[in-house]
Amino acid sequence: MRRIVTILLLLYLSMVAISCAKQPSYDVWYGYSDRYGFMAVSVEKGKAVVVAAIPQPILGDYRRALAAQGIESDNLGAIQSLFGLEANHYLRGDAQQWSTVAEQLMLAEGLPYQGVRPSVDAIARLLVKHAGHLSKNSTIGTLGSLGGPKTDSNDIVSALKLLEKRVPLLRVYDMGRFLSKGTETGHLQWWIGKWTDQVLREAVLEIGVN
Repeated sequence: MRRIVTILLLLYLSMVAISCAKQPSYDVWYGYSDRYGFMAVSVEKGKAVVVAAIPQPILGDYRRALAAQGIESDNLGAIQSLFGLEANHYLRGDAQQWSTVAEQLMLAEGLPYQGVRPSVDAIARLLVKHAGHLSKNSTIGTLGSLGGPKTDSNDIVSALKLLEKRVPLLRVYDMGRFLSKGTETGHLQWWIGKWTDQVLREAVLEIGVN
């Protein structure tokens, strides 16, 4: 009997320790362009930034599969249902808007823009690198035009200023490299949800949250 009580006490103490442990803070952004739907997560106020992009053909397949089940969803809703995290902010833009952003990033880098947008990885790294410049420069009007629901230019400026104050751990994933069109809807949603949990957990471990 004493042994059972001891085991129960240990289990209780373990549960208390887990519940009292500091949980990492996430600021979640979802967005889309003509080429990708994406998630960007600022972990612990910009100590780490995790970006994951899903090619539009895969996202389009997913939306059509949902529609076949009687579920209507726009791009932002489909992205959120795949990654599974509640969003704080949303971004959206067409090809012209994102080309203008790419041009401003190239100018900040001191390079001419040749009309070919950089990769997801390059855009993410340039945004982080030039966050301070972009938050103070008139180009914020360009970025502000990308604001979706729950998001305006002030939100974008605040996020850029936060990144300006530190050099974050940055992880960028082009999910088109390991996802394929035609994946069954339920499996795709389950797999991306699990994958998202894992990459965020890894980011938290790397920066150390205590």
